[in-house]
Amino acid sequence: LYGDGGVLADVSSAFADSLDVGDELGFVECDLSHDEVPFRDEFDLVVLAEVVEHMVLPLHEVLAKILPALRPGGFMLITTPNLYRLRNCVRMLTGGHLFCPLVRTERGRGIGHPLELSAENLRVHLELAGYEVVDMRLEQYQNRGAGARADLGRRLAYPLQRMRPLWRDNLIAVARRPVG
Repeated sequence: LYGDGGVLADVSSAFADSLDVGDELGFVECDLSHDEVPFRDEFDLVVLAEVVEHMVLPLHEVLAKILPALRPGGFMLITTPNLYRLRNCVRMLTGGHLFCPLVRTERGRGIGHPLELSAENLRVHLELAGYEVVDMRLEQYQNRGAGARADLGRRLAYPLQRMRPLWRDNLIAVARRPVG
């Protein structure tokens, strides 16, 4: 859109086949549970959209791997499910499962959600990894559910999530690599 370049990354190059990255975007296979990030001082922005909840290593270790890829003063944007989202509260009260088993998979294989984070916990991991936290917020997007039942649940939960921000679905963090 702005003539900038970028790189998409995923745990397996099998996912690159479904992408039309064009000349402006490259693709690199990088499994953050196993690999080092192959960039140094290259990016002004790194986006981890719905990624951190899939990590099986301590999150600050994964985030520390990414920090050198940012230029000094560069930003990291993270979106992830909120641990305290209303759906998780209901699941816990009814004895439902919140997370998949915490197991380290072989290289290139994804995993479900072995963890979800609160804003306080994500802040700790970002700071341990060497980032300065710029913004941390809970948001509720008006997306549809995966099916009719989930869609109805989202519609019923929305008024409660507006009244009690802690129950919102989405946790968004902006952090930066220190300049000095």
